[in-house]
Amino acid sequence: MKVFVVGRGGREHSIVKKLAESKSIRDLFVAPGNVGMKEAVHVPIDEQDIDGLLAFAIENKIDYTIVGPENPLQLGIANRFIENNLTIFAPTKKRHF
Repeated sequence: MKVFVVGRGGREHSIVKKLAESKSIRDLFVAPGNVGMKEAVHVPIDEQDIDGLLAFAIENKIDYTIVGPENPLQLGIANRFIENNLTIFAPTKKRHF
């Protein structure tokens, strides 16, 4: 399985560290990550660059994405990934009509 973690903070660091213990995960990516996240391949895409994150996930056939920080959530990352048939662990952005 290919897993992609979005974020650079302590929350995401803990997630990456725990995911790295799984034998089910073949490839672990983090964007943008921090220097302490040695268990994952760092992807130089800012967590607010939703188009860039989406393009990376599609191009690399990511199986599962986990989002830690609030900013990409507010920008609608979950909605965009779902619209593109990608599995993501994150709440969707509420739409007001």
